Amino acid sequence: MKQSIPETITLLFQHMGISSPSVSIETDTLGTVYGVETSDSRLFLGNNGEALIALNHIVKRIVEKPKEGEFSVDVNNYQKNRNDELRAKARVYAERAKAFQSDVEMDSMSSYERMVVHAALMDDPNIKTESKGTGRERKVVVKYVQNDG
Repeated sequence: MKQSIPETITLLFQHMGISSPSVSIETDTLGTVYGVETSDSRLFLGNNGEALIALNHIVKRIVEKPKEGEFSVDVNNYQKNRNDELRAKARVYAERAKAFQSDVEMDSMSSYERMVVHAALMDDPNIKTESKGTGRERKVVVKYVQNDG
């Protein structure tokens, strides 16, 4: 019998020696987020959240294609806080692009982080975003677009 995503996360954490993580379910603009609360988060949050990215990859491989659609796993709101920071930074870059009426390049970031930035700015009629570069050097360019009306 196939287990639910929260059950899978709980079992995975227990196999890692982390007992009784609390798993909550929320929905945001990027899909369903399974929030895990644990006192032992240091395993997942080191090195700019790379371990959290790996955890997401493992859970998605175990679950395969859920009928619920796109989802992610967050530990102690690390990813939520990071997404909020990225959205705020994207808005600052958009305001800069408007003020100078020119393109502004953001720092290199992961594909997930680029997706957060693109989604944050997609409703601004004077801003267009596109990704530029390859591999680890791929970044978002925030472009000013003249809107005549």
